[in-house]
Amino acid sequence: MSPRRAAPLLVVLVLGCNPMVEPLENGSDSSSSSSDDAPSSSSSTGAPAASSSSSDGADGSTTEATDPGGYEEDDGGTGCTFTCPDPPPTTPPPGDGGWCGIDCPEGEKCMPWANDGGMVWNSFRCSPIDNDPDAPGEPCMVEGSAWSGIDTCEEDAICFQVDPKTNMGVCQAACAGTGDRLTCADGFECTLFDAGVPLCVQGCEVLAPDCPPSQACTFTGGDLACLAVPGAVPLGEPCGPVIPCEPGALCSFDPVVSCGNELGMGCCTEPCDLNDPMACMGPEVCVPWFPLRPPPELAYLGFCAAP
Repeated sequence: MSPRRAAPLLVVLVLGCNPMVEPLENGSDSSSSSSDDAPSSSSSTGAPAASSSSSDGADGSTTEATDPGGYEEDDGGTGCTFTCPDPPPTTPPPGDGGWCGIDCPEGEKCMPWANDGGMVWNSFRCSPIDNDPDAPGEPCMVEGSAWSGIDTCEEDAICFQVDPKTNMGVCQAACAGTGDRLTCADGFECTLFDAGVPLCVQGCEVLAPDCPPSQACTFTGGDLACLAVPGAVPLGEPCGPVIPCEPGALCSFDPVVSCGNELGMGCCTEPCDLNDPMACMGPEVCVPWFPLRPPPELAYLGFCAAP
């Protein structure tokens, strides 16, 4: 083939392999477009794991590494399925509006909510106070879901432990003050939950609970506290973040127990003392509830499982 005949053919081949790109109007660059209205979110316990980049190759290429969160990664032994839930943040969000960080107008209150429609508080908003609000300890109702940021509780209280089937929960008082000066009424402890929300809860001992009726000694992510357990299930049933166990049981994500639970769900198990060789009945033995390194004050905590 002559060079003159080969040139047009080469042009056809090049055009065929590179589709034409329509020019953008006003000279805008598609690679730099963004939305100014996108909602922001803050990290909280139970929130999706964050990713970080690191340079591995000589050419500057990067690889993504995912932080699964939790106390320790599971090594296939006892403990949670992959990791234990992250402990709550050690400090609440900063701001001038108390622990919430927002000053709301009269007739409204600052509330935590999930601005992405998820199942974890990750931001704060001003919501209207109900015309006939419920006091701490009284039943309450949420609008939409437990993470909508709209409830029937009075100011400085939040509808907590909401049953997803009925949208009913119990009003829990928020801790008073800001920073490291958060306080609660006598007999209650200030515990931080998702998004650093500080709530006044009654501490408990899971092996000898003294919680009020309709409440159970429950692991909050950093400690044990008496909490309402709407929709609770008995020993041997699947449990999870929105399906608590009945009083006298703890939700374990250890792979050694199985109860027909789906991925990401645990099983309601019988708690026990690792220091007591006779803690469990029959052939069952007391195995650690936490993987690898538990919080020091809960190092004794285990659950009964088949050997």
